[in-house]
This record gives sequence, C-alpha cells and structure tokens, in this order.
Amino acid sequence: MNPILHRRLEAGVILLALTLVYYASGYDMWRFAIWFFLPDIAVFAYLAGPKIGAYCYNLTHLFVLPIIVLGMAHFQQSELLQQVALIWAAHIAFDRTFGWGLKYKTSFMSTDMGEKDLPNAPEFLK
Repeated sequence: MNPILHRRLEAGVILLALTLVYYASGYDMWRFAIWFFLPDIAVFAYLAGPKIGAYCYNLTHLFVLPIIVLGMAHFQQSELLQQVALIWAAHIAFDRTFGWGLKYKTSFMSTDMGEKDLPNAPEFLK
C-alpha cells in the first residue's frame, strides 16, 4: 500500500474519532456542521498569489494549531475552545482523508498528497 493511501486511511480514523469525541461531549452538532469548513476561508489568500495562498492555507491546515487550542481549552477550562479545536482538527483530517494535503507554493492544486484537479475551480486556484 502506498504512503498516501496510508495517510488518507489514518486521517479517516482521526476524523471519525474527533467527531465521536465531539458528539460524546454533548456539544451541538449544528455548530460542528456550521463551523466545519471555516478553515477553508484561507483559500481566499490565493487571491494575493500562490505563495501567500499556500502559506495561509497551510497555516490553517496544520494539526499543530488546533492542538495548541486544545491545550488552551484544557488549561482555561473552556468548552468553546475545546469545540473549536475538535472541529478544526476534524476538518484537517477530513481534507487529508480525501487526499487534499498541504500546498506547494506553485498552485492550490499542487499538494504533498499529489496533483489535484477541480474542473470548475476559479482561475485564482489554478
């Protein structure tokens, strides 16, 4: 089995686990659904060019930041921060499950998990 498939399967398990933890914590699943794609707002940084776009997108799609937020949630005993961290990390795992990895500075379609194709993508993402 190739390494990208391993990463995708692993991400799927992480997505499932984070979603179950969120649900088992009794948090509102509507909030989960509404906030789930917020990290993708970073895609608009590509309007400033692929280098800035990749930097901003990658920053919002590293597991490091939601893990830091989760730590903050623990020390501040903040349910809101815990929800943010779980949803954010679940979003990252979702992207990786479907093969959307971190971006190279050449274009949105060029990722560490392979070249992607979105037939109807806006020009600034190509």
